[in-house]
Amino acid sequence: MKYIAIIFLLLSGNSFADDCKNIYENIKKDSLKLNIEAFDQTTGSGWRILEEKHCYSQSAQLIDEYIKENGNVSSLLWHQLQMNAMSGNYKLAVAIGNKILEKEYSRQDNSPFLWAEYVEGTLAFLEEDNQRLVQNRNKLSSSADFPPNKMNLVVLDRLIDCIKCSYKKAYTGN
Repeated sequence: MKYIAIIFLLLSGNSFADDCKNIYENIKKDSLKLNIEAFDQTTGSGWRILEEKHCYSQSAQLIDEYIKENGNVSSLLWHQLQMNAMSGNYKLAVAIGNKILEKEYSRQDNSPFLWAEYVEGTLAFLEEDNQRLVQNRNKLSSSADFPPNKMNLVVLDRLIDCIKCSYKKAYTGN
């Protein structure tokens, strides 16, 4: 009986991976033709179809294909970072985060939006650098009156509260 349960678990795990691969293959061609809003910001469309099924690795892969096909869009890089982090591929997520930061630090504006601090805090979590995570959290906190900073502060607080968790669990609470 014990062996039957193990075989069932192994087969069901492969079934999930196969489902994700099949969904990816079925939506890839049409997804790559979508405009950026439909691909990136529309529930039930583009990479979000895969994300909604918890196919994080394939979500990241589809975003990568979209960027190659349609050009580099910064919001896509962030979502690609998140999907890689959700799938446990922290090394690639950090590399993408560093690309985001290169672009962010090259900007010369006085925006109240502390995007770099949020990205830095997320990378610090992925790299298990708790001190850097808290430092960036505190920077965001000092500008929490700006709504996007407040929203991102909530996320960094969740990462801190679940510092030993996976990114997926810390970010989603599940």
